[in-house]
Amino acid sequence: MPDEQNEARSQAPNLAPEYLERARELARRFAVLEGVVGVALAGGLTLGQADRYSDIDLAVYLRHRTLQTWLLGAAPLPEGESLYHGLRLDLTYRDYAEEMARPWGPAERWQIAAAEILYDPEGLLAELFREKAGAPEIERRRHLLDELRAAEEILDRIVPAWLYRGDAPAAHHVLNLALRHLLSAIYLINDRPVPTDRWLVHLAPDLPWQPERWEERLAQAMTVSEPDNREATRRRHVLTGLLRECWAQVAPANAADLGPTAAEQTRLLREMAAVGRMPLDEFRRRYGERALIQSPAFAVLTIERYGRVPEVVFDHARLDTILAEGLGRFLDRDQRILRHLAAAG
Repeated sequence: MPDEQNEARSQAPNLAPEYLERARELARRFAVLEGVVGVALAGGLTLGQADRYSDIDLAVYLRHRTLQTWLLGAAPLPEGESLYHGLRLDLTYRDYAEEMARPWGPAERWQIAAAEILYDPEGLLAELFREKAGAPEIERRRHLLDELRAAEEILDRIVPAWLYRGDAPAAHHVLNLALRHLLSAIYLINDRPVPTDRWLVHLAPDLPWQPERWEERLAQAMTVSEPDNREATRRRHVLTGLLRECWAQVAPANAADLGPTAAEQTRLLREMAAVGRMPLDEFRRRYGERALIQSPAFAVLTIERYGRVPEVVFDHARLDTILAEGLGRFLDRDQRILRHLAAAG
């Protein structure tokens, strides 16, 4: 993302040149030490920003034996936060082999997406970052749906519950959580790693796709004139509009009106209705081991055994009975799913 855009949004004096020079000085200092694989710079400094509240985020990757020695007190500088020539330093020592072997989460992927390698004589750090940079599409999709479902639950169920109970501060608190989920979803819709919380809002204007009138609506969602029910209701309305717009970007064509939570259950049941039966192991691989016992799948899927292979079976007769008897015993969300399933035939 362009440095000048980030700098323009910060009104503080930019001290990035001084911080960068100190970061490179530190990298040179580590480069001459035995067992150092590489040094990488992360954080706001890689975006061209630094001020009096910034720190130099450095990750030093080490051979396993070197790290073990440093952990016994032989490290040249303290790990974590400290002062270095009057500037804040946030230093992390990492085992290169362990980092290559373990899976990385979204926040770590975001950090390396913007990281600047300062020392890497054998190209091993570049190899590590290439290996860890991209999340598999199925993982990105799952993460996106999790964020949208979390926002939907807060806006549809949790906020109304707190308003009904007369606890406006609790409603405002969970509205803040819903906004965080939506911000994460917007990064994922753009196929970008989700930043750490401190950067979520600041970097969002640089994303290629944004909801309409994004900055205006973001301000409306964040502003609270009074922590009362009326303001919580207004904020919920704004965030619900943003959720619908985000969902419209990724919803399947036949499930845009269902919402993210209902859409996943509907997809599962439509696929099961089409195939009729599926081996239990395959069902669990596709949908997860708990999908069978969640409503409304719980009401229309059964397990039958043919020989030694248990199979999940869609009970069409049971669905017909449920529709004939009425859907009053189901949650509104599950009623929408079952009606959608019936309409699809």
